[in-house]
Amino acid sequence: MLTDPLLPAISPLEFREVPSNADGKQTPSPFGDGPQAPAFTLPLALRSIGRGLRKACPACGEKTMFRKYFQMEPICSNCGVIFSREQGSYTGAMYLNILVTEFLFVFGFILLEFVIGTSTMLEIAVLVPFNGLFPVWFFPRSRGLWAGVLYLCGDLYPDPS
Repeated sequence: MLTDPLLPAISPLEFREVPSNADGKQTPSPFGDGPQAPAFTLPLALRSIGRGLRKACPACGEKTMFRKYFQMEPICSNCGVIFSREQGSYTGAMYLNILVTEFLFVFGFILLEFVIGTSTMLEIAVLVPFNGLFPVWFFPRSRGLWAGVLYLCGDLYPDPS
């Protein structure tokens, strides 16, 4: 495991409290404004995002994130992290899904048209089904990846009670 000598070692489930200033208000964190953002390290970021892509909890790594293909569990049964604290917190996953799909679509079009030189009918036959099926396949992975981002920003954490 990679360690940064300037940052203290931290387990994936160890959270830091956001410091408060003299009047009791929380000071903003450079890595997110959630109430319990984990101390940021590159290995933690890669691990959290990788776990999300595998549809596993970004905090503990258990594959308890999805009840069904399109339905997330509300809470991780292993570590207690609450996956959705507010409505709309996964809108970024939707944009991520569209961005990745369209990037691959354009890349595939350029590859088929200019590098391989296929016919227009073959391009349509390959790219139209891809553009319809890939977002469905990538949906839970984009939500998991976004959950990793939310975890790093401090928006996914166990209930304090």
